[in-house]
Amino acid sequence: MWGFKKLASDVQYLRFASFFYQANKSKAFSFVKERLNTRISGWKSKSLSQMGRATLIKSVALASPIYVMAAFKLPTRSLLRIRCNGPWSTDHPDRWIWVKTSNGAFSVKLAFKEASKEIQPSLVDPILGKIWKTHLHERLKLLIWRIAAGLLPTKDSIARFAPSVNQTCVLCEHQNESIMHLFWHCDVARALWFDGGYIQTDDISISNSLHLVDFLISPPPKFQIFGSFHEEFLLLGAIIMDQLWKLKNSKIHEGSSVNAEKSLGTVKGLVFEHRGSRLIPQSAPPSYKISVWQVPPSRCLKFKCDAAIGPSFSSIALVARDWRGKVVLALSKKAYTTNPLQAEA
Repeated sequence: MWGFKKLASDVQYLRFASFFYQANKSKAFSFVKERLNTRISGWKSKSLSQMGRATLIKSVALASPIYVMAAFKLPTRSLLRIRCNGPWSTDHPDRWIWVKTSNGAFSVKLAFKEASKEIQPSLVDPILGKIWKTHLHERLKLLIWRIAAGLLPTKDSIARFAPSVNQTCVLCEHQNESIMHLFWHCDVARALWFDGGYIQTDDISISNSLHLVDFLISPPPKFQIFGSFHEEFLLLGAIIMDQLWKLKNSKIHEGSSVNAEKSLGTVKGLVFEHRGSRLIPQSAPPSYKISVWQVPPSRCLKFKCDAAIGPSFSSIALVARDWRGKVVLALSKKAYTTNPLQAEA
């Protein structure tokens, strides 16, 4: 009589559900909770810290239902559902999480990255970076880098985890093995340094392995090692330390005897090989002559033939083109020969 139309049960007005005709107000306002859950479903609620939860409440949980609450009074039951079902609920047991990731998962790689950020750049010794800029073989670079960083498994390092291990040097059998002893103070090392490079280790004060590598990369000016002699000196030192490390491992794992004279000959031979490999000039890539088909004189034909040699027979082909570039003849045939001269003929 008044011209009003009956609204459908799912009609909305200003994004509100049609609640004014429903007796169950909690059901009518259920869309508030559903909309809130939709807004926060992408949050990793379980891995949020206390401040993260507070931010979530302020930015999402308060802003989302305020539009409805400005016009209507929400039922108490709806408010309780929002409070209990939110990501700040304490229904879940507490657990350790890694706050540096979005999913709370911990990994050694991520922990290493975080620990590296705490290291001041000035504390990283530039000598370690200089090693990779040398012209040594990559294997030698890796060896002297491990020596400089103190990462070789010498007996003194192993003894920190296995105190019962025998720390006596297997080369000289007099003193305990360490990086400095093995590569500088050992009798075998002193013999190789003196006979190979005329270096008396007793006259040079080197306190640790990092200074030893620095001595090879940047020798003091009093030694007058400059230019090409500098690269030769570095190469010699790297090969001597490589040979000492091999001698030690061969004595332990293979029971080989230690022969300083034989080792010195090996060092000189390796220096010669490495030096020769760096002196070999890089050959230029071969130049290929590109053959372009030339137009024959007018009213003439040009024939081209070729052969492909196989293990049991060959294939020959012939193509004829006229002065206009048009193919007028094309033939192929199997030839029962594996002789290139016969096939090409």
